[in-house]
Amino acid sequence: MRFPDRTVLHWGLLSAVVGTALSFATNLASNLVTALSTPAQIAVWTTVTALTGVAGALAAKNWPRTGSSLDEVAERLRNAVGLRWENDPIWRSVQEAGRLPTAWRPAGSGWFEANASLDAATGKATTAPGEALAGLWVPGEAGSKLVVLGDGGSGKTELLVETLRFLLTNGRPGDPVPVLVPLASWDPRQRLRPWLVDWIRANYRFLARASPEHPGRNLAEAVLAEGRLALMLDGFDEIAPEFRTEALRQINELPGCTRTLLSSRPAEYRAAVDTRARANPMRGARGIVLLPQPLPAVTRYLACRSDEPGRWSRLLTESPVLARTVRTPLMVMLVNSMYNHDGRAAPDPDELRRFGTRAELEEFLLAGFLPARYPAVVGTAWTATEAGHWLSNLARMAGGRADLRWWELDGRASAWSRPAVADAVMSIAVLVWTALSAGLLNGWLSLDPRYGFTDGVRISGAALVCYLAMRILTTTYGAAVMGAVGAYVAGTLSGSYDLGVGVGLITGFSWRPLPLKRSGPRSAVLVTLLVVAVPVAIRAASRLWSTLFTPGLTRGFAAGALDGFVNRWDEDVNGWLATGLVAGIIVWTAVSANSSPKPLLPALAVGGSVAGIDCWADGFRAGVTDAWLLGPADGLAAGFAVWYVTFWAAQFRDRPHSRGTARPVLAGALLACLGTGLNFVSYRAQTDISADLARAAAEGLCLGVLLWIALTDRRAPATRMMRTPLTTWLRIAAPAAGTAGAVAVVHGLSSGVARGIATGLGIGTVVLFALCRRHRPGAEMPGPAGAGVFALVVVGIVAGFGYGLLFGLAAGLGSRVSRAIWQRGQPSRGVVPSWGGAVGGAAVGTVTALAAAFNGMALPWLVITGLTSAIALSLTFGIRMESGPEDLVASPRTLFRRDRRAFFTISAVVATALGFSLGSRTIAGGGPWTAGVLAAVTTTLTFGTTTGLVIAAATTRYGVFAVTVAMSAARGDLPWRLMRFLHDAHVNRGVLRSNGESYQFRHERLRHRIARDHAATRAGG
Repeated sequence: MRFPDRTVLHWGLLSAVVGTALSFATNLASNLVTALSTPAQIAVWTTVTALTGVAGALAAKNWPRTGSSLDEVAERLRNAVGLRWENDPIWRSVQEAGRLPTAWRPAGSGWFEANASLDAATGKATTAPGEALAGLWVPGEAGSKLVVLGDGGSGKTELLVETLRFLLTNGRPGDPVPVLVPLASWDPRQRLRPWLVDWIRANYRFLARASPEHPGRNLAEAVLAEGRLALMLDGFDEIAPEFRTEALRQINELPGCTRTLLSSRPAEYRAAVDTRARANPMRGARGIVLLPQPLPAVTRYLACRSDEPGRWSRLLTESPVLARTVRTPLMVMLVNSMYNHDGRAAPDPDELRRFGTRAELEEFLLAGFLPARYPAVVGTAWTATEAGHWLSNLARMAGGRADLRWWELDGRASAWSRPAVADAVMSIAVLVWTALSAGLLNGWLSLDPRYGFTDGVRISGAALVCYLAMRILTTTYGAAVMGAVGAYVAGTLSGSYDLGVGVGLITGFSWRPLPLKRSGPRSAVLVTLLVVAVPVAIRAASRLWSTLFTPGLTRGFAAGALDGFVNRWDEDVNGWLATGLVAGIIVWTAVSANSSPKPLLPALAVGGSVAGIDCWADGFRAGVTDAWLLGPADGLAAGFAVWYVTFWAAQFRDRPHSRGTARPVLAGALLACLGTGLNFVSYRAQTDISADLARAAAEGLCLGVLLWIALTDRRAPATRMMRTPLTTWLRIAAPAAGTAGAVAVVHGLSSGVARGIATGLGIGTVVLFALCRRHRPGAEMPGPAGAGVFALVVVGIVAGFGYGLLFGLAAGLGSRVSRAIWQRGQPSRGVVPSWGGAVGGAAVGTVTALAAAFNGMALPWLVITGLTSAIALSLTFGIRMESGPEDLVASPRTLFRRDRRAFFTISAVVATALGFSLGSRTIAGGGPWTAGVLAAVTTTLTFGTTTGLVIAAATTRYGVFAVTVAMSAARGDLPWRLMRFLHDAHVNRGVLRSNGESYQFRHERLRHRIARDHAATRAGG
C-alpha cells in the first residue's frame, strides 16, 4: 500500500480548510444581505460544496505519479545531452574535415597508480581522438577514472567534447551516459555530490522527479548513485588555488561505481597533489598528458585555409618563436582568425617575426582576437572596441564567476553617476504616476472626481514618502523603488494613506542587500516627521481649496469599508499621529536590527507624548464628550507597541533566558486589567461605542496575552514542523484557538460579528505564530510571514487587531514580492497557477465581497463584485513560474525568450483582470455602463499594468534583467539588445561557448585578457 506524501497531506488539509472557510464566509455574507431567499441560499451552499470538491480534486491531482525505470531515464538523458550540445560551435568544430590531430603520452607512473597498464605507444597523433580517448577511459568499466593533463590552450575541452560526441553517438543501451560538467561553476566549499545533483537537475529538469525505485531520492541522485553517469569534469585548474586540494579530496569521495574523467593543467594538478602529504592523487586513475601539436600538421592546417599556402611553411621555418608558439590549438586558432580571412583583406603575417619571446607573441595574439572576430567592415553590427568594452563589463557584472548567466547580472555595477538627478527624476515619476493611477481608480469607484483627486494626492504622497525615506536610510535604489511600489499598490487599492506608508516601508526594508547609511533613533524620528508632514499639509490644503478635496479626507484612520475595524483615531483629527507612530516603529525596528536597545524609556516617552497630544486633539472629534479621558488609553497603546515590538524583536537575536511562567502570567493579567480599565473609561466618553465594557475587556485581553507571549517566549530545540508530534501541535493550536475565540466573542458583543471575528483572527494569528516559532530552526524572522505578523502586531496594538489583520496580510504580500524580486532564482519557462497564492487572493476577494455587503450592495452585484475581486487577486498572487517541459534542454537564448514571454503574459493577465474587476465594481456601485468601460480601460492602462509588471518581475527574471540592461546601456556599458549580442558572440564569432543555460568565454585566458585590456582603457579614459 502506498501512503500519501507531504504534498498530498498538504492539499488534503488545504481542501478541508478552504471548504470550511468558504462555508463560514458565505454564511456570514448571507446573513448580512437582507431578503436572501431560500433558493438563493441553496445556490450559495451548492457553490461552496462545489468549490470544496475542486480543492479535493487538486489534492488528487497532486498524488505522486509512478515514474520510469532508471534504464528509461538513462536513455532520455542520453537524448537530452545530445540535444543540448548539437548546436554548440565546439561540437560542430570537432566534426570539421582537416582539423588538427591530437596526441598524448602516459603521465608519470608516480602520479597515477594505474598507468602501468598503459601502452607507451598510445600517444600516436590522430584526427579522431574521441574514439581513442573513449577506449582508454573504458567508460563501460564501473569506477574507471582518467585524468587528462594539458597546458593552457592545448585543446582539453575540445577533446572532452569530441569524446562526449563519440560516446553519445556510439553508446549502447545500458552504457553510462556521458555528461560534461564545468568545474569552474563549482565552489568546493559546497559539497561536490549535492552540487552535482543540483547541477544535473538544473540542466536536465526531468531528473528532479522522485525516483520510484529509490524512495527518498530524486532521479538525479539515483542515476549518480547507481553509476549511470560517466562524469567528464572539465577545468580543475579553474578552481581557486586554495580550494583545489579539497576539491580533489571530494572527487575521490564520489561513489565507487562513478566513471570520472578529469581535465586540468599539469602544474595546478600536481600542486594540489603535493599538498596532500600521504594521499594518492586520484585512486585507481590513469593519467595522460597532451603533447604539443606537430609542426607539419600546424603548417598544413594554416596553409589549407590561406590564400597563399606557401607563406606559412616559410614563416614557421624562418621564425623559431612563432614555431614554438603555435604548438597549441588555442594559438593556432588565434593565428588563423587573424591572418586567414577567407578572401577578405588580412594583415601581413610577416609582422609575427618581430617578437623575440613566446610570451610576447602570445599576448599579441590574445589582444588581436576580438579585432579579428569583429572586423571593421561595412555592415558589421558592432566594432571590436565596443565588443571588448561590453564583454569586459559582462565579466565584471557576473561577479567573478566563469558562467555568464543573463538573469544574474549585478545591476549595482551600473549605478547612476549622478544620484541627485536620478532621485529627482524618480521622485517626479513616482509622484505623477501614483497620483494618476490612484486618482483614476478611486475616482471611478466613488463616481466622484473629488474623491479621486483626494486619493490621488494622498497616495502619491505616501509613495513619495516611502521612496525618500528608503533613500535617506539606505544606499540602494532597489529598496527605495520597492518601497514606492509597495505604497503604490497597497495605497491605491485601499485609498488609505496609513496602509500605503506602512506596507511601503515594510516592502522596502524586505529588500536585500540593505546597506544602511543612517541608523538610530534620529532616523526613526526623521522618517516619522516626514510621514506626518504629508497628511498635515493635505489637510491644510483641503481647507484652502475645499472645492478640490472631499469634505473629509477619509472616513477614519483606515478609510473606506474597513473604517469600523479601527478602535481609535480619526484621520481628519489625529490619524496623522497614529500613522507617524506606526511608521516610526517600523523604521526603528529595521534600523536597530543589530543593536539591543532598552525599550522601557522610549516606550514611556512615546506613550506620554501620545497621551498628551490626544487629550487635546480628541476634543475636535465628533461624538467625544470628554477628550481628556481618551488620552491615557491611547498613550498606553502607543507606549506598549514601542516596548513590545522592541522587546520581542530582540528575542530573535539574543535568545534570552526563560523566566518561568508564574511571573509572565501575573504581568499579563495586570496589564489586561489596566488596559481594560483605561479603554473602558475612554469608550464611556465616546457616544458611538456600544457595549463599551465588552470591547474594553477584549482589548485588555489582547494586551495581556501579548505580554505573556513576550515574557515566556523561549526556543524549543530546533525541529522540523512536519515532524512535530501531534501533542505538540495541539499545545500550539489550543492557546491560539482559545484566545481567538474568546476575543471574537467578547469583542463581537460590542462591534458586531464580523468585526469580532476579524479581531479574534488577528490576535489568534499572533499567538499561533509565536508558538510555532519556538519549533522552527534559526533565529531570524521568517521573511514575509515575520513581516506580516510584525505589521499585524504594531497596527493591532495601536489601532485594533481587526484592521491589523488586513495590514499584516498586505505587508506580508509586499514583503513576499520584494523578496521574490531580489532573490532572483531561475528564469521562468512558462506560467502555471500557484494554488496557495490563489487561495490567498480568493480570501481577499471574499473580504471585498463582505465589505460590499456592509455597504448594502444588491445581491447580484455582490456576487459579481466578490467573484471579479477574487479572480483578479487570485491571478495577481496566484501565478508562479513554470519549470517547463521536462525534456526541454534550453539554450540561454531559448530560456530568455520563454522567460520574456512569461513576463508579458503575466503582466497582461493581471492588468486585464484588475481592470475588469474595477469596471464591474463601478457598474455595481450605480455607475452607467460607459463609466464601467472607461474605468476598466483606464485602470488596465495605469494601475493594472503597473501591478502586472511588479508581479511579473517577482515571478520571472526578465523584469530585473531589462532594468539592469537599460541602466547599463544608457551609460554605454552594455548594448541595448544584449541577448542578440551574446548569441552572435556565441554562434557567429566563437568568442563565447555555451554551458547549459549560461555562456562562458571560449577560454579563460581570453576572458582575463579582455577584462584586463578594457579595464585599463576604462581607467585611462
